[in-house]
Amino acid sequence: ILMKAFTRFLMALALALAGSTASAATMLGENLLGNSGFESDFAFLPPIPDNDWFAFGGAGEGGVNFGAFSSTNNPRTGERSAEIFIFDFSGTFVGIFQEVTGLHAGQEAAFTGWLTGLSQGGSVDSGVEIRIEWVDSASGNEIGRTDNLTPTLTDTWEMFSVMGAVPVGADAARVVFDLQSQFGPAGLNVAFLDDASFTVVPLPGALILMLGALGSLSLFRKRLA
Repeated sequence: ILMKAFTRFLMALALALAGSTASAATMLGENLLGNSGFESDFAFLPPIPDNDWFAFGGAGEGGVNFGAFSSTNNPRTGERSAEIFIFDFSGTFVGIFQEVTGLHAGQEAAFTGWLTGLSQGGSVDSGVEIRIEWVDSASGNEIGRTDNLTPTLTDTWEMFSVMGAVPVGADAARVVFDLQSQFGPAGLNVAFLDDASFTVVPLPGALILMLGALGSLSLFRKRLA
């Protein structure tokens, strides 16, 4: 329990330092997502690509009632971001996901990114869902998932974060971002997603790093005393 709590502390600390790229990379390890800035097009039809995004949608006419694509309309960094929209169609959904393999039970992971958008008319509360789904890559079965993060769309870029531990039986993660219009007329919902990241705490390296830092701090305090 103490180890798990300490690991979550490391991850929270690294996310708090997200403004410093070097600090965040040191604490959380490398970004495991491909096309993390959405600078290239991604697929909307099978097969599901490796190391890239796959778009999905429900009822309606894709491209008219809903869509998800690499867009030049509103990038946070670079030249593109992911644009996901639902226009005047209730009871549908649209989104993107990417699968990350090679994970191990017990690892602490974080799906982070930057979000902005707008919602005009219809049901605002039926909008964004962000989560991690834990998968057994051999069978394709979902083992579990995090609770949905449901931030409200705003006209400024805001960072989001979903964290969780890889459960027993899972060796892959499916990071998911979608829009919903299940609870009433959709009006116009448009979300832009950029600079996405999926990272795991590189234990024991991060633990050794933190313990070393704490030890140095303790020694410094003793010298001051």
